[in-house]
Amino acid sequence: MKKISMILFAAVLFVSFTACGGGKKEEQKAPEATENAEVKEEVQEKQEAPAEITPAQALKNFEEFSKKFVDVINKMKVGDTKVIQEYSKLSNEYPQQVADMERYKVDFNKAQLKTYEDAQAFIAKALESWQKKK
Repeated sequence: MKKISMILFAAVLFVSFTACGGGKKEEQKAPEATENAEVKEEVQEKQEAPAEITPAQALKNFEEFSKKFVDVINKMKVGDTKVIQEYSKLSNEYPQQVADMERYKVDFNKAQLKTYEDAQAFIAKALESWQKKK
């Protein structure tokens, strides 16, 4: 009797799963999910792709970055703990900024190259004076 009831129970489960069409829903959703994933990837690639800028604009961006970074360093120097998160963000961003500038540096004229070197020295001097303060 137990065997018959187990077989009957298994048959009922099988029929109920088949009647609900559980497998068909997954098959229908899979292409949509794939399409959505492809669209999301395309959008993400467009957002991540940096806009092509001129060497002059890249230099201007780096100068602005260096001023912001030095401003945060100076605030840290006087004990302003509110800027710790900003300092951390800028510190993490600095290597990428320098790498980007190295890419553009080959197209700089002498004046632009001097401006870039001055901006780097500005940051280095601020960091050095902050380290001495510690």
